[in-house]
Amino acid sequence: MKEIDLFLKNVPAKTYKKEKVLIKGGEPIEKIFFLLKGNVRQYLLTSSGEEINIHIFKPGSFFPIMLFIAKSQNRFYFETLTSVSLKAVNPQKVINFLKSEPDVLYDLTKRLSLGLNGMVNRLENTLGNDVRKRLLSLLAHFVKNFAREGKRGYSIQIPFTHKDLANWLGVSRETISRQMKSFERQNLISYNKRKIVARKNLI
Repeated sequence: MKEIDLFLKNVPAKTYKKEKVLIKGGEPIEKIFFLLKGNVRQYLLTSSGEEINIHIFKPGSFFPIMLFIAKSQNRFYFETLTSVSLKAVNPQKVINFLKSEPDVLYDLTKRLSLGLNGMVNRLENTLGNDVRKRLLSLLAHFVKNFAREGKRGYSIQIPFTHKDLANWLGVSRETISRQMKSFERQNLISYNKRKIVARKNLI
């Protein structure tokens, strides 16, 4: 949106490689990021050190703006899932900007609503189901939000590892690896340059 472009015109863009932790759990929210390119994941760490993925931010997102608005203690980690380009801004300046730009605020509210709805749908589809159904539901979610259609199927643009998928579902990497091999044998998925390609019969 041109309003955002003007607001961020004099803010220098920064680039980071994959797996760069931008904000750690327990750290105060001292800046709001605007994502220009790439993806950032939000996750929790359990007391045993296990990661629980919460959300993936796409280009055009402000984060973690909801934590700043709610004045909530930050328990989350924000880590680059791919190489990224982003801009960092003082949180109060972002709030003032949103108050003065209703169209931008509406777009942000829409994004947050879609993200919340997607989270609820994932919970509904994963709770109580076996690993196979849960994994199929997760892959379908990734296809809907992060895939490009091609001749071979839907190529998920984020190179998720089996460990990544295991963290989303709260199961072991070995369990995911066995199930993904089963999907390959059933011709439901394939791989292309480390990216998962979901066949059209999977969706």
